[in-house]
Amino acid sequence: MKQSDAKILLVLLAIGLIVASIFLVAKPKNDSIKALQTEISDLQARYDDLCAKEAQKDQCLAENSMSSLRQKLLSMLLILTRKIHLCSLRVLKKHTNSRM
Repeated sequence: MKQSDAKILLVLLAIGLIVASIFLVAKPKNDSIKALQTEISDLQARYDDLCAKEAQKDQCLAENSMSSLRQKLLSMLLILTRKIHLCSLRVLKKHTNSRM
């Protein structure tokens, strides 16, 4: 084997080692970095969402308390309506009984 052939083989071997190191070391590191960047962006989006919700917390609490107050008022109105209906039935019954 000539010395120039040995040098060519040595250069090819060095190129092969460089390519192998890229695939065995650099590519997994790059994939790991991309995965971490994706996770960071997801967590940042969740954090921003939570900050927006925190800013609207007082408004949501006020709306919820108003909603529960509305429900209580509606239930009281329903009870009063039933009582009025029962009273009107009693009056109607007395009135019809007195006519007979």
